[in-house]
Amino acid sequence: MLVLLYHSRVGAVSGGYVGVDVFFVISGFLIISHLTSTLYRGEKIKFGAFYANRARRILPAAFTVIILTMVAATALLSPLALRRVMGDAVATVLYVPNVSFALQETNYLADTTPSLFQHFWSLGIEEQFYLLVPALLAIAFWATRRSRTGLTVVTAVLVMASFVTGLIITGVNQSQAFFLLPTRAWELGVGGLVAFALTGGSFAIHRVFSVVISWAGLGMILFAAFTFTAATAFPGIAAAVPVVGSALVILGGHQRSPGGAMSVLRLAPFQWIGAISYSLYLVHWPILTLTEQVADGDSHLPDSVYWLLGAIAVPLAWVLYVGVEQPFRRMRTLVNSPPAVTLISALTVSILLSGAALFGLTTSSAAPLYASAPVPKTVISAIPVTPSATPSSAPSAEPTPPPPPVYPIVQSVPENLTPSLADATADNAIIYGNGCHASEAVTTVQDCVFGNPAAGRSIALFGDSHAASWFPALNAWATTNGYALRTYTKSACESVDVVTMWPEDVYAACTIWRQAVIANLIADPPAAAVIANTPNVTPQDSVTPFNTLWSDGLGRTVAMLSPHMRVAVVADTPSFNGSPVDCLAANLASAGDCVPSRESVLNPELNRLQQASVAANGGAWLDMTPYLCNPDACLVIMGNFLMWRDRQHMTNSFSTALGPAFGTELRRALPNLP
Repeated sequence: MLVLLYHSRVGAVSGGYVGVDVFFVISGFLIISHLTSTLYRGEKIKFGAFYANRARRILPAAFTVIILTMVAATALLSPLALRRVMGDAVATVLYVPNVSFALQETNYLADTTPSLFQHFWSLGIEEQFYLLVPALLAIAFWATRRSRTGLTVVTAVLVMASFVTGLIITGVNQSQAFFLLPTRAWELGVGGLVAFALTGGSFAIHRVFSVVISWAGLGMILFAAFTFTAATAFPGIAAAVPVVGSALVILGGHQRSPGGAMSVLRLAPFQWIGAISYSLYLVHWPILTLTEQVADGDSHLPDSVYWLLGAIAVPLAWVLYVGVEQPFRRMRTLVNSPPAVTLISALTVSILLSGAALFGLTTSSAAPLYASAPVPKTVISAIPVTPSATPSSAPSAEPTPPPPPVYPIVQSVPENLTPSLADATADNAIIYGNGCHASEAVTTVQDCVFGNPAAGRSIALFGDSHAASWFPALNAWATTNGYALRTYTKSACESVDVVTMWPEDVYAACTIWRQAVIANLIADPPAAAVIANTPNVTPQDSVTPFNTLWSDGLGRTVAMLSPHMRVAVVADTPSFNGSPVDCLAANLASAGDCVPSRESVLNPELNRLQQASVAANGGAWLDMTPYLCNPDACLVIMGNFLMWRDRQHMTNSFSTALGPAFGTELRRALPNLP
């Protein structure tokens, strides 16, 4: 229920992802209870029967959802989106989806375009655990001379080793810590330790105490579900809260004492959800993610839509439970046959499904992502300045810019689109790959130097990922025009003096970093600082009108820097409602349908307030919008250039091509720039 509510965007359940941790503890408890009971009776573990039982329990419903998801994706998604779906399907069918997502460095808690098979990561961990634990238990039981205590100690050591590994890796690579078995095995192992305590009937606690710990455990789970957020370092130490809570619920419930948490969990609605829970987990995720990807390729549907889809998943899960999960689990032909029959059947279906997924991957990868012939390579020229009609003797005469150009709206994707739609996401500024663009947790100043490092003059780039989008343009111009380029950019962290939230907690690391960069620039001033940011943030101050808060904060930053250097503030780029890449991939021959109106992606009122604040505090306003938008629409393709790699960041290729124009506009904004 927690996972369903979390994925269905029920905001109060901000940590509902801990439902998976509860699942791990229960799974470890049940499996290790079964295996140790066998060992304690003096019997050998029947590996074939164990794996056959697991296959009948897990695979039929999983295979059904995999097949239906692949079919629906083939019918509804573009070839570009289908490539990822089929690639993830291959990993899922081969029981290693969690490894695949770890290698892709998927951010489960903040991914904007998640895989349709992302929820299978937890089943991958479970399946890998099932594969290893019977043999490990048998070996440990033999090595400890059939000692229950020895087996418990060995398990406890392995649990602690996995827990410590998870703590360490969470701080280094959260994606790997989140998705891999070695950093998650301790959660299943905790369930196993509970199983050791209860197996054999020797464990007993006072009934009053059992009531207390059952409620305490349920409280810990709910505390995590309602207070953890996407900003929580997870799994890490935080995962211990729902894990220990789950263990306490099982321990307390073992006594079946009146008044315990079991009195609630035994109620019919909870029992029914428990019965269909596996099918519900399987079906809810593709329903949610496929709908949002078909709708606009991004996570921007109203919350009410997600609530409705989550509700629809419940009866569909019941159908899967009644029609697939239970019949296959009890099918006499398989139950009464040797385990090899079930295992060979499962292997055969896995091979067929992986073959189908590979065929889909090959076919979608071969599908052209263009609809027209190559077009001439585009050269983006600076907008010329038309001299004013004012007589030259007038001392205050200033050039008057002509009307902005009108770029043609490309109606079909050309064959030589640069970068191609397939390469768009990876067409990123080099500062993302060399450590010069700070991640969210970083507070230290990077101070990397590009352009012409040997030059005696420098320009600084200061801001968030939108500033990083301008790096290729500014770097190209600085290299050609004899400037060193110093970069100070950080993910989701604006150079505007406003305290923001990320995602739902105060972004303290941003404030520390911003202040450190400003101090660094003042101590060693460049010839000019170029500031760029997106206002798509959540401020801590929810009372002051946002436009006022933002423009005042920008003015404070400019005021701190302008006494020491020239300051140019770049107007923000458009923010699209969905990814232009996904839209173009679905509309190769009708690319014009992906071009939004200016008013839907720009904020002219905020720009006016920012411009006034910048001027009042000694800075200059640099507006590149005429190079990105026509008077009525903002482009997604210019000639042969794909302009955007996602819904708000330029491609490296297009930004680089803007270099000469950006330099011209920079000198126009700062005419006294040396």
